[in-house]
Formats: sequence, C-alpha cells, structure tokens
Amino acid sequence: MKICYMDFNDQYRELEKEYPGIRLDLSTIPGTNCYCDEAAKEELRKRMRPVGEDCRVHFLDSGNYHYLTLLWLERIKEPFSLVLMDHHPDYKEAAFGGITSCGGWVREALEIFPNLKKVYMGGVDPQLMEELQPLSDRIEVFDMEQTLRGCIEPQEGPFYVSLDKDVMEERYARTDWTQGSATLERVMERLGEIFEERQVLGVDICGEKKENPSPEDRRINEETNRELLRKLLNTD
Repeated sequence: MKICYMDFNDQYRELEKEYPGIRLDLSTIPGTNCYCDEAAKEELRKRMRPVGEDCRVHFLDSGNYHYLTLLWLERIKEPFSLVLMDHHPDYKEAAFGGITSCGGWVREALEIFPNLKKVYMGGVDPQLMEELQPLSDRIEVFDMEQTLRGCIEPQEGPFYVSLDKDVMEERYARTDWTQGSATLERVMERLGEIFEERQVLGVDICGEKKENPSPEDRRINEETNRELLRKLLNTD
C-alpha cells in the first residue's frame, strides 16, 4: 500500500525515513490555510496528478487542510460511502462566496458528489452536531466505543476513510483544534473492522500541529502516525 505525504509544514520527515512514500511539497502554494480558493485547488490538483490510484494512504498535514479529502474523493467514480472519524463534523455552510474550507468540506462533498451515498461520522462533539441540525439524511453518526457492524449495512461499500487525529485524547495526538476523548486503541479497532470486512478505496490522516509545535507535540504525533501506518500496512 503506497503512501503520499502532503506536506505544508515539514511534518513528515522522520516518518518518511521509516516509511518511504511520495512527498508533495505544498508549502509554496498560497490560499490554502483553512480555506482553499480555486487557484490553489487547481495547483493542488496539478501537483497530485502524478500520484497513482495505487497510492491509497494520504497524510494531509494539519486539520487546517482537511478539505484535501475532497480532492481525493473526486477521483472516485463508482458509488461509495465515507467513514469520517473527527471531533468536528466539518459540515458548516460555505462562507466567503462558497470557498472550500476545512470546516465545511463534508457538506460540500455531499452537494457535489452524487456517487457519495452516505457519510458515517464517529467521535464528533455532540454539541457541535446539535448546532448543525438538521443534518443531511445521508449522514449517520456512530459511537467510537461501539462496533461499526451495527451501523453499516451488510451490503454497503466500498468506503473511503478519513481520520482527523483531533478525535483522540491529547496523550495520542497534539492538534490545533479542540480534541475528543477517543483512544488510539478505539481508532485502531474501528479501522480494523472496516478493512477486515469491506473494500477500502483509500484512507487519509490529518491532525498534525501547525501552530508552534513543541518537540513533545511532534514526538506524540509521530508515534501515533507510526502506529496507524503499521495497522494500515498490515491490512494490505
């Protein structure tokens, strides 16, 4: 299973030494932090173009760039569903003239991809979900502490999986956003269920700390990234 490192802030140097992959240096593209304008989107697509379909693990850097999931999803032509593990629903209405944002990309995905059948959200802050009611009838919420088997229909798939590490406690991840209470063990269990029983088209991971990361922040995030990669590579 090939790996793509989408690097805005020089986050993955150490991880890449152990797990080589395709590194995309995106640090010079303006108009990308939290919001992504059309010019930036086109440049991102251009730099992503050499990455083949056989590259199925994508590291997206900080959660500020979680909207990059959209650019991976637009490559999928068959009907599929999205499993999102995130402390935030990323379902806000578009602002600033409809510019793509890290806080609204899920809503945009549901609007622009007719082949996206359903979004399964795990670990989202209940208060944030309440503020966004009513949700699309194509969204279903699941509990990170419970098996996905009772949530996803037996015939459903294939899936794309998107993980923001802010779904986890701070002992497992250090991010730029408020964080949830999931453990790394629970995240691994949910990933294991999906890979063991379903077809997975791709996975992306974000949640690096962009703003003034300390050596301890980087160490914790690197350790969690290694554990996640070991899990993913063992499913191939």
